[in-house]
Amino acid sequence: MWKLINSLTSSKEKSSCSPEKLFDPIKSNYKRNPKVMSNIFNTYFVSIGQQLAARFLPQFTIDIQYKLMALKFNLCYMILLLRR
Repeated sequence: MWKLINSLTSSKEKSSCSPEKLFDPIKSNYKRNPKVMSNIFNTYFVSIGQQLAARFLPQFTIDIQYKLMALKFNLCYMILLLRR
């Protein structure tokens, strides 16, 4: 079975899926060196998490603070009702 799958999927020519050049946003030019291109990718993927967190975390923090405040209010209200 694997021989059949390999014969159907493999080709004689090996093609590369890597780009020929990559834009470097820091230096505003294109790079063709594979090592430099991999460093650009690494820099992007290392920093994207922090950038996304910085964008969404303030709203998340506000939502949590609001929910905690509402929870405290509800608890105080329930305690007052139970004391009656």
